Amino acid sequence: MGFMDDTGRFGPSGVESLFMDAGRKRKLPQVGDRFANFVAETTHGRLSLENYADGHWVYLFSFPSTFAPVCSTEIVSLAAQIKAFNDLGVRLMGVTCSDVNRALDWIEDLEEVFNVRVPFPVVCDPQGELVRELGMINPSESARTAMRKSIILDPSRKVQLMMDYPAYLGRCADEVLRCLEGLQDIDYTGMALPADWMPGDYMVAPGPMSDADMCSSFGDNWHKVRDYLVVARG
Repeated sequence: MGFMDDTGRFGPSGVESLFMDAGRKRKLPQVGDRFANFVAETTHGRLSLENYADGHWVYLFSFPSTFAPVCSTEIVSLAAQIKAFNDLGVRLMGVTCSDVNRALDWIEDLEEVFNVRVPFPVVCDPQGELVRELGMINPSESARTAMRKSIILDPSRKVQLMMDYPAYLGRCADEVLRCLEGLQDIDYTGMALPADWMPGDYMVAPGPMSDADMCSSFGDNWHKVRDYLVVARG
């Protein structure tokens, strides 16, 4: 397991090279931060996040353990939706506190039981070094296993979304896909998305926009409900 900054430098145990504020104090990643690169052993061999992402959107998710019921259903659910992730140009990477051999045995078993291929790598961090640095452990819940944290990175590795789930609540692959498609729409259009948005629904202007700007961007596919609420369909 190793950690590095964007210059490729490693600190003692790699720890100092991860997230630091301007005063060189350790901080956990937040929305808007550029996510640090790391190199780790995975079920697909030794990988760096930077090379694996390769300019794509990334869904990085941690989970407590292998051969566990909720974790197993999450992996299978994500694997079953891999075409939808591929269509959005998204690469998936799991992270857990397991050794590689155990993780490989588990994935092989899931593929046999559920007749599904798991095509994405799982980072194996048996000592918990990486998950601690990435804020994927909550000591009040468990000091030895990763929590269910979801992180979406854009092609520049900027954190666009973070979500935490409790140990006994599995994530929904459809919701992950909704968030990814929404974030990509925001990135492409400069618009914002309202509550309960689903792909294909109306977007909202994030602030004041002139009628000319709206017509230039959306033609006739927009409507001013109020000066503070302008909706459009991309």
